[in-house]
Amino acid sequence: MVTVMAATAPTPPDFHICDKFFGRIGVQQCLLALNEMPTGAEPVNWEIVNPASESHTPYHMPITWAASDLGCYITLDPVALNMQATGETISMAPDRFREMAGWVINQCTGRYAAGGYITANISSTIDYLVNQATHLNQDPRGKAATSFFYTITIKGSESRYRLVPGCRDPAIAGVLYEGVRGAQDTRGDSSLSNLLRILGANWEHMHRGSYTAWYRGLRTITKTTTNTPANKDNNGEMAYTCDARLGKPSQTDCSQLQYSQLGPPSDTITILAGGPPKTLRSGTCTVAISTTTTDSIVLSWAQIIAAVGTLIEICVDNPLGTAQGGTAVAGTQQSLLDLRPGFSTSSSGGNLGRRRRRRDVSGFDALPRGVNVTVSGPG
Repeated sequence: MVTVMAATAPTPPDFHICDKFFGRIGVQQCLLALNEMPTGAEPVNWEIVNPASESHTPYHMPITWAASDLGCYITLDPVALNMQATGETISMAPDRFREMAGWVINQCTGRYAAGGYITANISSTIDYLVNQATHLNQDPRGKAATSFFYTITIKGSESRYRLVPGCRDPAIAGVLYEGVRGAQDTRGDSSLSNLLRILGANWEHMHRGSYTAWYRGLRTITKTTTNTPANKDNNGEMAYTCDARLGKPSQTDCSQLQYSQLGPPSDTITILAGGPPKTLRSGTCTVAISTTTTDSIVLSWAQIIAAVGTLIEICVDNPLGTAQGGTAVAGTQQSLLDLRPGFSTSSSGGNLGRRRRRRDVSGFDALPRGVNVTVSGPG
């Protein structure tokens, strides 16, 4: 084992991971890359920039250091609930990041000729999630400095793992889940159950190299789109609520409904104002689409597919609790994580390490204001 002098072990809940998924890497190449990193024991302000932009300062993130193309790249990434936050500055001594990189080189490259990553400040994200659990629909950029954590990744090529491990690695999701669950156990506070439900469902569907992010569904997205009639007035927030009073639809039946009852994504459907809901049914799984608007509304099937898929993902096919029905609605002021009657979850976690069927869940901004989509089953 080759030892790098400047190396600092992570303090739990921070941790490191070694995995040849990140490449087979030689120590000497990484030491040359390490020498490209800035030095200094005094804190400096690191600017968080758009990855596609250029910075005029050496102190910015994300950033990658490498010594030519020698097969070792060191990448520093910021991670936060809102990854679009730019312009923030983080105060950190350059030597701190060098020591983090040194630890990964020691533990992963020196021992196993493998890459890996290390985290710092992940406890601040756990605290942020716990303290903001009922307010995650608010834009967190104003509190970015308290919710950020960082990863240093050692990899064998620049393109080997373009995804940020802090966003999409299952080990990150597991640490965050266990941190929040520990806070719930300490507080005896059931208001964190919904947060755990969503974190756990995301963790369940993640694997190293996947596109699933641990924060999927933990913030609502507000946007205005003028391209389609269905979205022209969509200035509200989406809320997804699971409710045991809507019965227990079968995941198998709901999957069959998705494949057999939903139309082509590019097609549209008209929901009549004041008319009966549009109802789709397969076995024990029923989907109802209705509107509270005074005018009929045109939806694309893509919107319905996204909303129904999300409800099935977090309510019916949730690995942490009993299958329940649920409702998706836009234009309300409620948080996605508000506790609702019948919305409960087990804190046991189950076997979250096993790999399961994975689906693309993209429905968190799917519906226009005034449209309700409900998934239900027999009681």
